[in-house]
Amino acid sequence: GKPWESTDAAVRGGRLFAVKGQEEIRVLFGTFKLRGEEATESVEAAVSCGYRGIDTASVYKNEEAVAEGLQRAGVPREELFLTCKLSPSQQGYEEALEALSESLRKL
Repeated sequence: GKPWESTDAAVRGGRLFAVKGQEEIRVLFGTFKLRGEEATESVEAAVSCGYRGIDTASVYKNEEAVAEGLQRAGVPREELFLTCKLSPSQQGYEEALEALSESLRKL
């Protein structure tokens, strides 16, 4: 079998994720430590090079820059796969809803 068939997600160097149950394996572009124009340009370049998965988190404080990079790349939203992780302080039903609503607004 394939390595990802034994797990829901595999991390390789903090950047690559193999997600079980998808039509295809998604390779996500990680945005940790990217800020401002560097994040925008990096996301735009990644999408232009073929990435369709982007990983961010509210604690990265780059969601607006990621959104700008996605917009500049011009790929339709339905072709993109985004993840946005929650911090421990955002866990719990109400906290998660609020945090995800804020991330959706920014993205």
